[in-house]
Amino acid sequence: MATPLAGIQHRDGGGGVAVMTTVNGTVNGIDPMSRKKQNSSPIHIFLFFHKAIRSELDLLHRSAIDFATNSHVEIEPLLKRYHFLRSLYKHHCNAEDELTFYWICCLANAPVMYNCIWYLLRSMGTGSDLHEALDPNDYTFKPGWKDIFRMNQNELESEIRKVSRDPTLDPRRKDYLIQNLMTSGWIAAQQKLPQGRKSETSDVEGVHGCSPSFRDAEKQVFGCEHYKRNCKLRAACCQELFTCRFCHDNVSDHTMDRKATTEMMCMNCLIVQPVGPICSTPSCNGLSMAKYYCSYCKFFDDERTVYHCPFCNLCRLGKGLGVDFFHCMTCNYCLGIKLVDHKCREKGLETNCPICCDFLFTSSASVRALPCGHFMHSACFQAYACTHYICPICSKSMGDMSVYFGMLDALMASEVLPEEYRDRCQDILCNDCDKKGNAPFHWLYHKCGSCGSYNTRVIKVDPIAGCSN
Repeated sequence: MATPLAGIQHRDGGGGVAVMTTVNGTVNGIDPMSRKKQNSSPIHIFLFFHKAIRSELDLLHRSAIDFATNSHVEIEPLLKRYHFLRSLYKHHCNAEDELTFYWICCLANAPVMYNCIWYLLRSMGTGSDLHEALDPNDYTFKPGWKDIFRMNQNELESEIRKVSRDPTLDPRRKDYLIQNLMTSGWIAAQQKLPQGRKSETSDVEGVHGCSPSFRDAEKQVFGCEHYKRNCKLRAACCQELFTCRFCHDNVSDHTMDRKATTEMMCMNCLIVQPVGPICSTPSCNGLSMAKYYCSYCKFFDDERTVYHCPFCNLCRLGKGLGVDFFHCMTCNYCLGIKLVDHKCREKGLETNCPICCDFLFTSSASVRALPCGHFMHSACFQAYACTHYICPICSKSMGDMSVYFGMLDALMASEVLPEEYRDRCQDILCNDCDKKGNAPFHWLYHKCGSCGSYNTRVIKVDPIAGCSN
């Protein structure tokens, strides 16, 4: 028996596909050149390889029997062949996955496609029946599998359960079969796509969003519902054209990184070009894409006043730092000039709005600072303050509640409790001053003896008389 490592050749471009050869160049008795014209696809190379592996396994089996029955046979050659075959099969399976899935996605020829799928499901077929099952004129699955491309959902689930419950299958092979059954619909859809993709040029026909969009269709004003601008951005993630990142995120299952954009399409000439403040084509004669353009954020705006904050690393609405906004280094956010004496909270805006859960730091909506140091959108504050007066995060009062608390004092003075509740008191904790105390029993309102706030919570009910605030 020859040394296994001396019989390995690697085929270039096949992902490391190994072919075991003998002296006369055949693959364990199979001459691939004799079938070159008939079997020209990479799938058949894998089939020849599997036949070679089976032949080598038979030799390994006979060698093991000789070792068990003959005391003069050494175990070292047997172990070398075993480890060699195991490593070879592992690396071959990795190359098999890469090349086979590529052919499934790229070939539209029906016989080859069905041969690929059949091979994925039954690549470990036996004997001469394996080659007969790959008859290019027969589009059915010889091993008994139904045509998975014509299965409905119930039939597909039934086949998956059948494979999952089969105790004879190796766990790795079982996962392999289930994966291909689950992706069969996608594979079938890929075959209906036109072959090849057009090279990316200035001609964007066939690309999603290649037509202009309008902010005002009647006046033919370019833009979208979010921004007014004369260009569309090509998303780096999916290479499709959108007027802004919000338009992209509304129809996609992923978010768009605007800063990674490198190309735009002028909506006047429909030419894709490097992103910039003006159109570079001669026909547009230097048409401006928008009044404001940020080369770092790749942001265009033709309506509002915008500035770029180097500390936030973002473009924000306003005239600029030192004019109507300043950047608080503790909060790490741009705040209005009127909020110079605000209560700082380190990185307080690098969180979500407690009402709508939108990320405040990058939100384009205006933000309101609460006296407690927390933040929320101004629109969310107006809606929330209609029914609540405490911060949804720390429960402190969101403003001066002295008028409301005075109304509650008058209400409590005019209300008479039943006899059995008059002498009871309750231990309370004030949310505004964080002090503990006690108050007369009541179902709703409990006044803090320290600050006079009714923003309190009950921590204990004392049935004994004698409340002392």
